[in-house]
Amino acid sequence: MKIVEAKAMLNIETSMMSATGISSRDLMFTAGVAVAKNIISYLEDCISPKHIKRFVVLAGKGNNGGDAFVVANYLSEHSSIPVIIYTVCSYNKMKEDVALYFSRINP
Repeated sequence: MKIVEAKAMLNIETSMMSATGISSRDLMFTAGVAVAKNIISYLEDCISPKHIKRFVVLAGKGNNGGDAFVVANYLSEHSSIPVIIYTVCSYNKMKEDVALYFSRINP
């Protein structure tokens, strides 16, 4: 694992989108699904899911918030564990892609 600062991550994402033609929206979705799948895999491999009472997802208004909404939605659809989402801003202050994934959350 490598840790990078926000500016470096933006450069990495921009380069990847340019090289592959993937959109920011699709990149956000792909990242969120990958995180959710890793969470589910970790639970199945390391912890009995019956010991987990709920998932709590924190989401902001920026692109990481969009990733968080994708994670929450995927966990909700592919796990029997309840998902609680906290967001730090109102819908009208979210970036467009973030608002899209917020609107797709299954209650």
